[in-house]
Parts: sequence; C-alpha cells; structure tokens
Amino acid sequence: MATRSQIIEKAYKCIDEFYPDTPLSSDIEEFRVEDFVDDAIRFIGRVAPVRALGPGVSFVPEETKSNPVALPPGFVRLVAFKMSDWALPVTDALYSDNPRYRQQADPILQGTSHRPVVFITDGDTNLEYYSSVGDVVKAQAFVVSSTVDYPEQLGEAIAWKAAELVLSAMNDAQGVQFVQNQIQQLLQAL
Repeated sequence: MATRSQIIEKAYKCIDEFYPDTPLSSDIEEFRVEDFVDDAIRFIGRVAPVRALGPGVSFVPEETKSNPVALPPGFVRLVAFKMSDWALPVTDALYSDNPRYRQQADPILQGTSHRPVVFITDGDTNLEYYSSVGDVVKAQAFVVSSTVDYPEQLGEAIAWKAAELVLSAMNDAQGVQFVQNQIQQLLQAL
C-alpha cells in the first residue's frame, strides 16, 4: 500500500526522472507537489478500473435501510454497493442527470434485484438505490483522504499524475507529454 507521503516522494522522483541534471528548486518551491495530490487522486480514481481501486472505504450507514445513503467525505468513485436481497453488488453508479434516473419511478423500468441500479445524487453527497427492501450489506467507496493508503500500483499512477500537474503548472509541455505517456502505460497495466 502507498501512503500519501510515499506518493508525494515518488512524484518528486518522477519529476527528477524527467529532469535528471537540472535543479528545479525555485520552480518546485512555487509549485509544490502536495498541492496537486488530491487532484491526482481524483483523476486516477475516476479512470482506473474498479478492480485496481482496492477495497475502498466502508460507509455502511447505521440505519441500513435508509435511502438515500450518505457518501463518505472525499468521495471519488463507488467501489461496491450491495443490498441483502441483490444477487450481485453494483460497482458502477450512475448520476442523477442520467435519463434512467427518472425511470426509477416506473416499476416496469426500474432496477431489479438481479439488475440493481444506484445513482449518485446531490453533488456527490448521496447514493440512492432502487428495487430493494433489504439491508445494506456492503458499501465501499474510493475517497480522497490523508489517512487512506492506496494500492501500490495506483499510488504509482497517482504520483505520476501529480508530477504531470506540477509540470503543467510550470508550462513544461515536453515534460507533460513524457509524464502522460508514463501514466498511460501504468493505467494499461492495471
């Protein structure tokens, strides 16, 4: 697992890999990697395959039949959500602006226990589910947090993304291109 401090350290090494002989002290002081890590975590968390996100943070509510369910602080992406009467967990939530959201009021068109549907609503703060009378048995999310450790491979991609954001802020197009290629290779390997 990769901690936040390890990701930051790796991001500095990524920048050094592109600039092996050039001191960057003045630019790096102005554009600190720490300022870009949360954005890098959000980006990688949204584009990486669900299987690469790790177990996520559990957010099963105390009232297991509440609908909507409050999402954890720093929410980026749903890892898994399962009700006791669903055959399989949902790993891909839709957003409330999706046309299927309005269809959930129709008992013929709404999700079923074999094809459950969940929606992220209220600006990424709540998760609504349909077609269940059971209890929440599994609820896990990928979040941005200073206390969460991220899977090693994901930590590597996050570090490269943070390096890309720093190089972009420094207006280094060649560096950004180099780092984007590294990120693509890492994401393809996930």
